[in-house]
Amino acid sequence: MKRGLQKLEYSKNLDFTATGYAGEMASFDFFGHVHPHNESLRTPVDRIKAQWPEVQYTGENLAEFSPYRISKMRAKYFIQENDDGTYDWLDSQKKPLELHTYYSFAEFVTDKWMGSKGHRQNLLNPNYEYLGMGYALDQRQFPDEIPMVYIVQNFASP
Repeated sequence: MKRGLQKLEYSKNLDFTATGYAGEMASFDFFGHVHPHNESLRTPVDRIKAQWPEVQYTGENLAEFSPYRISKMRAKYFIQENDDGTYDWLDSQKKPLELHTYYSFAEFVTDKWMGSKGHRQNLLNPNYEYLGMGYALDQRQFPDEIPMVYIVQNFASP
């Protein structure tokens, strides 16, 4: 318990909602709190209440980052197609880009959220009691740029 906040409890419903929405963003190649292709699950409240109707208080954090240890905006990288049809992403010295570990990726995303006012408010909101998270790797078939991971964090209180 830090900052006087209670530990959030895991919610299977929120986890299911977050994982589903991350998959939708990855599959349909969009990013944002409003779902452009599903009217009944358009907003975070719609999505969360579809799984947990009695919930009263909700929140959502989103992130989209590369699983590689790079800054997408400033990175110089090359894509190499291998003989077996797979691809490698190389840095400017033609060395393979370094992947995050699970821990370093979680730390990286959390640091980014803590550095953003709205995301930080969700993370430190004392009204939330439950948490669920999900992620999905983008579904591009022809890699013309670095793959991205879509991350969804849902919060709620009954």
